[in-house]
Amino acid sequence: MEIDWVIAVALFIIFVTWAFGYYASLYSFRTDSLKSIAEVINDKIIGFLTLEVETVPIKYSAVTPSERVILYFEHKWPFGKNTTKIFSQDSVELPCYIENITVFFQTNLTSGDNIFNMVYKDENITEVKCSGAFFRENETRVIPISAVRESISSQEKINEMTNMSYEDFKGSLNILRDFRVEIEKGNENITFGLLPPPVLNVFVKETLTELEETGEDIKIRVLVW
Repeated sequence: MEIDWVIAVALFIIFVTWAFGYYASLYSFRTDSLKSIAEVINDKIIGFLTLEVETVPIKYSAVTPSERVILYFEHKWPFGKNTTKIFSQDSVELPCYIENITVFFQTNLTSGDNIFNMVYKDENITEVKCSGAFFRENETRVIPISAVRESISSQEKINEMTNMSYEDFKGSLNILRDFRVEIEKGNENITFGLLPPPVLNVFVKETLTELEETGEDIKIRVLVW
C-alpha cells in the first residue's frame, strides 16, 4: 500500500513538472512570437514618421573674399531631387537651381575654407525647391565630399498620422495588432492610438531621433499588444 502511494505521488509530481514545462514553453513561444510582430509594427510606424535625409558637404577654399560667386558641381540623386536645398556654413539657404545633374548656387565667399551643404530627403514633391534665378557668369567648379545619410523624424509626417483616424492609419500600414504611439517633443507630448489593456503583455520600443524641420531631439515610443 505504501509503495503504491509513493508511486502515485511520484507520478503526480512528474505530471505536474511536465505540464508546467509544457505550458511554460508555449508561453515563451507566444511571447517570442508577439515580440517579433511588435518589432515589425514598430519598424512600419517609425518608417512612416521618418525620412531618409542625405547631406552632401561642399568645400571651397578662396584666396580673397568675393561676393555673388557662382559655384557648381554634378550629382546623381538616389531620391528626392526636387527637395534639394543648398545651405551656407551659417545654415542660410542659398539661391540655387538644377540643370539635369548639375547644381549651380550663388554665394559670398570669405578668405580660407568655405563650407556648404546640399540637403535633400526621400520625399516625392512636384515643387522644385532649388529653383532660384541668377545670372551665370564665370562659374567655378567645386567637388562635393562624401554624402551622409540619416533617418530623421518629420513634423509633417507626425501631423499626417495624427490627422488620420486610428483605423485608417492602422489599415494604411497593414497592421493587425493594436498599438499606441507616444512622442516626447520638448514640453509637448503627442499620443496616438489606443490605451494598452492592463492584463495583457505590452511590448515597448523607443526610438531617439531629431526633428527634420527644427533639429530638436524627440523620442518616439511604440507600444504593441
